[in-house]
Amino acid sequence: MQPTLKNASISTRIIGAVIDQLIILLLIAAELYIYFSWIESLLPSHSVLQYIVLYLPILLIPFAYRISLEYFFNKTVGKIICRTKVVDEEGNKPSLAAICRRTLWRISIGGPITSIYLISYFDEKGNFTRMNHDVHSRTLVIQE
Repeated sequence: MQPTLKNASISTRIIGAVIDQLIILLLIAAELYIYFSWIESLLPSHSVLQYIVLYLPILLIPFAYRISLEYFFNKTVGKIICRTKVVDEEGNKPSLAAICRRTLWRISIGGPITSIYLISYFDEKGNFTRMNHDVHSRTLVIQE
């Protein structure tokens, strides 16, 4: 890690994560509204296709939101508001593979434990440095 990179504080990261979770919930609510007001009437009742059209977007929204925004812009809406961004350990734009690993650790493998920031890494002085999903994806969240 470059010494000029300033890690985002844990409180800043929690605020950004809460903002992102609210946006993801709004996206899921919008998808459900569209489904129940329009798509459901077009599909046969209780068909496999009906369940795929309903549940697949709900499962993919968190992944699509985080991967697309972090890969193309190095930040999600929560990070924009908190003035932070995702970089690799050298301070460069992370690869798509790193962003995918980061998202998988955060959402599925790490589950709610990493999402609510219980697993953290601290330096020798006791200062917060990284989250579990940062370590496994070799990324950092820095203050801009």
